[in-house]
Amino acid sequence: MSKKQKKRAATAATTLPAKPDFWDSLKPAHRHLICVAALLLLPVLLSPDTIVGGERFMAHDIIQWRAGAEADIQYRNETGTEPLWSPSMFSGMPSYFVNYARSVPHLDSFLSSSLSIIYPAFPYWVILLGSYVMFTLMGFSSLSALLGAIFIGFTTYIPIIIGAGHNAKFYAFSYIPWLLSGYLLLTKYRRPLLGFFVFALVMNFELRAGHPQVTYYFMYVLAIWWGYDTWKAWKGQVMPDWIKRTSLIAAAGLFAFICNVQPYLSIYEYTPYSIRGGSQLEETSGLGIDYAMAWSQGWFELTTLVVPEIMGGSSNEGTYWGDKTFTSGPHYLGAIAFLLMLIGLFRSKNQTKWVFFSAGVLTMLFSLGSNFSTFNYLFFNYMPFYNKFRAPEMWLMVTTFSFSVVAVFGIGALHDLYREKIRRPAAIYLPAGLAAGVALILLFVSLTSLSYEKPGERSQLAMQVAQQNNVSPDNPQVRQVVANYLNEQIFPEREKKARNDSLRTLVYILFGAGLVIAAISGKIPFNAMLIGLIVLTSLDLIVAGKRYIQYGDKVPNSQSETAVLEARERSVDRYVRERIDSGEGYPYRAFPITDNPFNNAVPSFFYPTIGGYSGAKLSIYQDLIEQAIYTDGGLNNPVLSMLNTKYIVSRQQFNLPGFFTVYEGADGVVMENRNVMPKAFFADSLVVADGPGDALARLGRNFDPASFAILESDAGIVVRRDTAATATVVLYDRREIVVETSRSEPGFLVLSEIYYPAGWKAYVNDQETGIHKTNYVLRGVAVPEGNATVRFEYNPRSHEISSTISWIANIMLMLIGLGAIALEFKRRRNPAEHPH
Repeated sequence: MSKKQKKRAATAATTLPAKPDFWDSLKPAHRHLICVAALLLLPVLLSPDTIVGGERFMAHDIIQWRAGAEADIQYRNETGTEPLWSPSMFSGMPSYFVNYARSVPHLDSFLSSSLSIIYPAFPYWVILLGSYVMFTLMGFSSLSALLGAIFIGFTTYIPIIIGAGHNAKFYAFSYIPWLLSGYLLLTKYRRPLLGFFVFALVMNFELRAGHPQVTYYFMYVLAIWWGYDTWKAWKGQVMPDWIKRTSLIAAAGLFAFICNVQPYLSIYEYTPYSIRGGSQLEETSGLGIDYAMAWSQGWFELTTLVVPEIMGGSSNEGTYWGDKTFTSGPHYLGAIAFLLMLIGLFRSKNQTKWVFFSAGVLTMLFSLGSNFSTFNYLFFNYMPFYNKFRAPEMWLMVTTFSFSVVAVFGIGALHDLYREKIRRPAAIYLPAGLAAGVALILLFVSLTSLSYEKPGERSQLAMQVAQQNNVSPDNPQVRQVVANYLNEQIFPEREKKARNDSLRTLVYILFGAGLVIAAISGKIPFNAMLIGLIVLTSLDLIVAGKRYIQYGDKVPNSQSETAVLEARERSVDRYVRERIDSGEGYPYRAFPITDNPFNNAVPSFFYPTIGGYSGAKLSIYQDLIEQAIYTDGGLNNPVLSMLNTKYIVSRQQFNLPGFFTVYEGADGVVMENRNVMPKAFFADSLVVADGPGDALARLGRNFDPASFAILESDAGIVVRRDTAATATVVLYDRREIVVETSRSEPGFLVLSEIYYPAGWKAYVNDQETGIHKTNYVLRGVAVPEGNATVRFEYNPRSHEISSTISWIANIMLMLIGLGAIALEFKRRRNPAEHPH
């Protein structure tokens, strides 16, 4: 053997494995206690002021939710019944997508409400402990499970959604590791009853979290894992046993859905009529593809998984320069997780790694959205439910989760190397070198090749400068001013962020690789390496996460959402609120246009509006917003009038026929509609349109809601003009509206409430009658001559039935849980009779 070969052999094969270290000498229970304590402590380091500092998050989406839900909450508190129909936004919509108090309480409701004072600690503890349990069930050591839990729990996307107020999204995400733990109990362990209970209970909580998009996305991980296990069962010729286990999984999932059939049955009933169910005009069955694909991740922007601010970080700082309209921050995986993921891919012998790696790659491709249109449009058009959700970037929460699991397989591979009799540090040179090489390349690119210019940014700035100076955007001086501004103030800051974070990632990878090589070489104990990686990872992810959680608005714990909203009341809001009541038993509506009226729910806290904030408004109303509320000449007065719009709140007055300025204040003006239609009114005649598109178009062509009503089909209704006819609203409630009419001729009554056929019924003199879609978005009924009582009732059968079913199913689930716990105690007392 040559000297060179001897030297290489000496490097590759040295000492035997070391003896058990201090961590191995601890009892297993003590190891778990230490790890759990660490997981409970770490969220405090991320956001101490919300746990011990007397503050809580009051982010934008929380304020928007509370503003839109306030009327529902007040109604529920005053009457003790569920409102079902919410009148505050978009001229009325089902309350399931605004605010819904579950009539079936459960453990998650109790814990989340009692621990909400220290949010986000509670969902953090749920996801961290769930991840720890999941990795432990996978067979990893306590420290490996601890590190894996930190990977999953402290990806930067979680601080981002906390800061944005996406609480439901965080809760739904927090249950995912527990759900996969239930899957493991059912598939890897002989715990059928316990596995069934855990899977059903956690799926129950997952559905109760109220964010179907998160649930749907992670079903891809579960489906891929199940497919892999099915293939293994077929190869191992154990299909009968696997079919039994699969049946239990399906039954547990179905049972969880039955526990949550309220309100999901009503949501399912509503979805076809919402923008999530498509457009009647465009004959689509889901979101519009352009709307759904907004916030697609860019190809190069995927590097933020490794270098968080290579694209500038957050739009809040004005430094983000990627393709998206704006962003609150990146989906940063973590430098150590990236290193260990590559080690897992190259060195782990556990084939389950491919389940999570393939899930990570697939969802990463999904996140590209319109930037990988050939692939994603195929799924959008043919994959069930894919077209119900928007913002493809959100798929990356599955990517980081899946890659984190692969990283823990990397730890397992290192443990196998450490236990070998011959030391082989060279075995990890390739993945470690690849990880460092990627960081080094990104550092080089950040210094030499990136433009740091957001698409369209230069022309947008030129337009602003030109408007301020009353010159053309193509003016050479304007272009020079913009160029100087970008080159001197914007680009250097973006380059600094990219350079610093690329260097930061490289340093973490080198430190992590050094610890790994030292352990595999036998220079330090394996558990000492893991503790070092835990410290590095915690420092990396918590420091990075603090960048984005700081953008969340915080208030003292004593300050409620209503107090925050009341402080936002302007003098114009006060004027409208004091005068919004019609004096006839119902409130008028207002149209606040001082801000984006269809993306702002705050005014609805003070009075009903024709705008609001919702990602699931009725599709016919969205059509009205896009094609009828505004016309070429500005606002469409007849449409505003038919929507019962009494006031417009504006920054300054403007000319609009029928509207007159009645209040001027420092924060705007209020204009009153003198032609506003009452809540219930008669149309002198009927016009039958040639389908929905024609009906909508007619709202902009000499439309007069008092003269004629537009129907979309000929119902054979007889209408004769009656100038002396009266229609009086005698009851206006969330579930019932009653109108007394008096006519000398048959007529047609139009109700200024949104048409929604899945639940609303109409009765004339206690005889059910048809509700006709009128003026594209309203309701209309035929009424006879003489005196009549017209009653509109909203009490969907789906709500009544689902409530009863949910109660029964949840009680049954608790009984199954008690049985599973009893069986587990019996198993522990007599382990020989109940093998694993």
